[in-house]
Amino acid sequence: METIKVLYKQPYKDCEIIEVPNDFSEIKKLVDCRTVEGVTFPLDRNVLMLIDDDGKLEKLDGNFFIPEYQDCTVGNCVFVQVDEDGDFTGLSGYQINKIKKYLKHFSLADGEDLWGEDGLYLIAKNIKKYEKLMNEGEL
Repeated sequence: METIKVLYKQPYKDCEIIEVPNDFSEIKKLVDCRTVEGVTFPLDRNVLMLIDDDGKLEKLDGNFFIPEYQDCTVGNCVFVQVDEDGDFTGLSGYQINKIKKYLKHFSLADGEDLWGEDGLYLIAKNIKKYEKLMNEGEL
């Protein structure tokens, strides 16, 4: 079976570049959930962020903010590229670098609790950070 290059991001950890079989059931194991949701990565419409559809209901650990959507992912996330037919393909080096730079800015640090009393503050702080980075041309 063909393998593809993806980025794998767990809460409070750095992302990893990994090769996985191009098989949905194998990729779903990395997300570690019953139902996977695919969300378009805001800086590249050809990249999907595969996340746990029920993660917020289950109050999984926060992973990284998506200020463009005024939201935060929870649980594990796998980044894949999709082709014009909607099939998964491996990420390019350019996409990997873009995603890693994004995650460097918006990942939750160990100890930051999305569900605690500082949760709304963390979201607001990251929206402000996003606006500043956009104005400075950093994203």
